[in-house]
Amino acid sequence: MAGKNKQITDKHYTSISEVAGRQSLISVFGKLLKNGEIKSDASGLTHPSGADENLQLAQVVGYMEQGQCVRLTEPQLIALPAPDGPADGCGWDPKEYVVWKSLPKNWVTLHLQASTKSLQDSLKPFAVAAATTNCLELPDAITLVRSCSNAPDNVPLSTPLGQLFPAATARTSFCQRVADGVPIDRSKIPCGAANTLQDVVDAIAC
Repeated sequence: MAGKNKQITDKHYTSISEVAGRQSLISVFGKLLKNGEIKSDASGLTHPSGADENLQLAQVVGYMEQGQCVRLTEPQLIALPAPDGPADGCGWDPKEYVVWKSLPKNWVTLHLQASTKSLQDSLKPFAVAAATTNCLELPDAITLVRSCSNAPDNVPLSTPLGQLFPAATARTSFCQRVADGVPIDRSKIPCGAANTLQDVVDAIAC
């Protein structure tokens, strides 16, 4: 029976846990953003090593996973810890790029989507989305309708608009005041002579 090779030492061995650990790590390449420091206590992010250190925004251009180099089609802005030094792999120029080594792949960080838009274009999609869901709680809806109608509080909500506003222009003016008070598109307010105050309330109530 062959004896143990005395030239093989414990340093030549690894463990299953160490192999699995390396498979869950990733090295990242990119550039640091000037004045891009992010305070961990303010952002709610945790340093990947658990250290009490701030993070900083970086422009990530690629990464290496299990020895395979991957180049991103578009650089991504991501909050990362301090880099480990100049890039040393995957063909990235160490004079221009840095590397973050052995980051946990499941570490939760901050990913920003940067694009150049006008202020209006940046805000308008969200304003449109908000406008489509505008409504009032029932008590507020009743208060607004009664206020815009100038009708006494003892007038039933079942009262037709035609009784309160015989003229079509008066009904239109009333419905526009209600719509502006929500705000909501005027076309969503039922404004026919046969419609009641309750119909208007229902149209603007959540």
